[in-house]
Amino acid sequence: MTAADIAVVTPDSVVADWAGLVERVGGSPFLEPGWVLSWHRAFGRGPLVVLTVRRDGRLVAALPVVWRFGAAHAPANWHTPEYGVLAEDPAAATALLAAMFGRRPRSISLRFVDASATAAVEAAAARHGYRVLSRVIERSPYIPVRTSFADYQEQVPAKQRHDLARRRRRLEEQGEVRLEIRTDVSPEALAEFVRLEESGWKAGDAVAEDTRARRFYTDVAAWAAQRGLLRIAFLRVGEQAIAADLAIETERRHYLLKTGYDPDYRRYGPGKLLRREMVEHAFTAGLDSYEFLGTDEPWKLEWTGHVRDRMAVQAFAPSLTGRFEHAVQAYVRPLAKAVVTASRRR
Repeated sequence: MTAADIAVVTPDSVVADWAGLVERVGGSPFLEPGWVLSWHRAFGRGPLVVLTVRRDGRLVAALPVVWRFGAAHAPANWHTPEYGVLAEDPAAATALLAAMFGRRPRSISLRFVDASATAAVEAAAARHGYRVLSRVIERSPYIPVRTSFADYQEQVPAKQRHDLARRRRRLEEQGEVRLEIRTDVSPEALAEFVRLEESGWKAGDAVAEDTRARRFYTDVAAWAAQRGLLRIAFLRVGEQAIAADLAIETERRHYLLKTGYDPDYRRYGPGKLLRREMVEHAFTAGLDSYEFLGTDEPWKLEWTGHVRDRMAVQAFAPSLTGRFEHAVQAYVRPLAKAVVTASRRR
């Protein structure tokens, strides 16, 4: 592979090839240009570029990164379910990582990398003399869809099944209960979702309360609808929406991005009832998995014991600055965190 096969380009110049690569390798939708560019417009600080590897003009590997003050960062934050290298084969991935480290950034910070992909980054760092810190930052629950929904239900505790059935019967006394799944991005559907997502239990963390987050999810919804990936699910009693999901669905997986419910209906467990409907949908649609995303909160673990580890991989250059940053991250920050935690306990 010659040096001419490797380049650092602007995102706009490679969008079509980048999207094509995601489709060929069956990559996550969170690695698609539509998702990454929406994220950068909302949250980005510093220029976004794409490291690329081509063979005979064909794009075989890509990695979007933000370059800021001599350091490379993943275009990712807590709104990002997954990040990583897109590559047709290990050789292409190795060449791309070598190109990134070959630019000699003072540090590299890649977050929300799947645990299975960290070894390649660590190996590339070692070859270039970088010190590496890797840690789990998120454990994302998921349900593998391997059997029928009926068989899956048998694995759910009987108490949980009976409680859901009881709540459903009580809710049906208020009117017809039905599931509606929208694939369009109409202003009415988005407004209805936002109203439910910003309900009381989300106070301080709702999309509507954060201008950047609202812009991001609005852009993502438009992109996903155009790609046929958008799913806005409503649980309705009559015409009244009492719970809603914002999700992305591919041929393989259903990804839950955001959810909320009307607190006036809390006693009926609208969030749980909607979750049951959407999990059943994943089974009947013949998907591979239902992905809760985010952290392993108790309400998610009521449905599954399976999790995907997402990692933060930090690499520090073999320089005075790099050694100092490594020492801060490896020793000073954990010590400060321990002191703060101990102080709160006291």
